[in-house]
Amino acid sequence: LMLCLLQHPSLTTVTLSEDNVCGKFIRTLTNFYKPSGRQFSSILYSEKHSKKYSSVGVQLVKYLSKMESSGGGILSGLVTEIVDQLCQVTASKLTSDVFSPSSVSHKLARDYFLLLGAVSFHNSNLLKQCKAYGPLLDICGIVSRLDLHKLILASLDFAHDVHARVILEKLLTG
Repeated sequence: LMLCLLQHPSLTTVTLSEDNVCGKFIRTLTNFYKPSGRQFSSILYSEKHSKKYSSVGVQLVKYLSKMESSGGGILSGLVTEIVDQLCQVTASKLTSDVFSPSSVSHKLARDYFLLLGAVSFHNSNLLKQCKAYGPLLDICGIVSRLDLHKLILASLDFAHDVHARVILEKLLTG
């Protein structure tokens, strides 16, 4: 149902102000995907409908990318939170388990890379603004996190952005 709503053409003409129902729905849906809420990232990958959550998340990113004026701030908040979690991986802090090896292998936390990939395809400038490429490049240097290397390779759009190609080069040359 949510996929159909996000794909509906008339939804792109609606403003996402905090006053209207559509804006509140999109903000609530986005909050579900934010790492700080621990809702999306704690769902087991083996659950029956787990892939649907990821599909809705990717569609949400596409929708918010189309809504440049009002959707940009909402999407920026989501990307910033994901980048903050990536920074914790590179700083080796133990305060976050969102991208721990266990979470990445068993939970939907791995699909944050799908969301970043959708952003890289639909709005790569936002990844630059949120400074996502630095932590991704730093993760490429962590030899023990091949799981994250594979997720980065599988998700980013390397065709349109020079920063993503630098990450690809680092992953391929080691």
